[in-house]
Amino acid sequence: MWGIQSSIYGTTPRAQTDKNPIRKAMRKTVLISGGSGMIGQRLSAVLAQKGYGVSWLTRNPSRASQYKCYGWDVENMQIDGEALTNADYVIHLAGAGVTAKRWTARRKKIIADSRVKGAQLLYQGIERCNRKPKAFLSASGISYYGTGHATRVCTEEDPPGTGFLSAVCVEWEAAARRFENLGMGSVQLRTPVVLSLDGGALPKMCALFKRNLGAALGSGKQGLSWIHLDDLVALYTHAMENELNGPYNAVAPDRVQNQSFSSTLAKAMHKAFFMPRIPAFILRLYLGEMSDLVLKGQWASPKKVLDTGFAFAHPSLELALRDIFSKSI
Repeated sequence: MWGIQSSIYGTTPRAQTDKNPIRKAMRKTVLISGGSGMIGQRLSAVLAQKGYGVSWLTRNPSRASQYKCYGWDVENMQIDGEALTNADYVIHLAGAGVTAKRWTARRKKIIADSRVKGAQLLYQGIERCNRKPKAFLSASGISYYGTGHATRVCTEEDPPGTGFLSAVCVEWEAAARRFENLGMGSVQLRTPVVLSLDGGALPKMCALFKRNLGAALGSGKQGLSWIHLDDLVALYTHAMENELNGPYNAVAPDRVQNQSFSSTLAKAMHKAFFMPRIPAFILRLYLGEMSDLVLKGQWASPKKVLDTGFAFAHPSLELALRDIFSKSI
């Protein structure tokens, strides 16, 4: 049985406080699941800087943090009810790393449950609250469309594809859309490779390029959609403040192939790029089913989000990488 608990989980003694009662009353609070992750940390900092109250859902609510922490346990479907009654917006980023481990049957279940059951737990908790948050914003992935579309550019109107991650995204988004039944807004940001040196895929790529071993993967012609971390964080804020609803492709306008991404990365790092492409069969042996992520690829269109007035600060891959590496010096 799941439960809403207000006493089992405590809050960190370092939680943010605001002693001005008028400002505190006016300030909107954003509850984030997965706040300690790469995206969550940057988003929390930006929201706090903009004047929002930020709180996190975490399995370890006693952790030292500058943000107020509430406990939840997705596996046992338990959550601290106080977290939900105090939230004006909920952003669901929590999910086991897709590429962290090889895809065994057990790992696949963990990947799916951490996303879908997490959203279900939040729904069940909010359903019992007298005061509902204004909107529920959820991460999703462009894996919704499947892979291997060659030159096709997917839009939000396209149907889901096939394969494991596509099925996860379909369930994930279905769980997110249920919040509309509670009178809340619901946004699903379909995210590609997120570029940052703070985590994700880029540091792993850089490790090879630093040794001048960087190379394109497979044919090198597969599409690779991407977004700068700062643009993704800005997009979450934009979606929240402009009351967007439904799915949006959170992808930069610059569509590149794996070959051009690799060569642009090498140039940004001032490294040589002469290695032959890594054959597909080697990647399949090493990564198994997960290799489809890098060997097949997909492109998605940002037109829908651009039509809302959102402007990318880093619209091209060259500019994005230049910005990222200039901050690492």
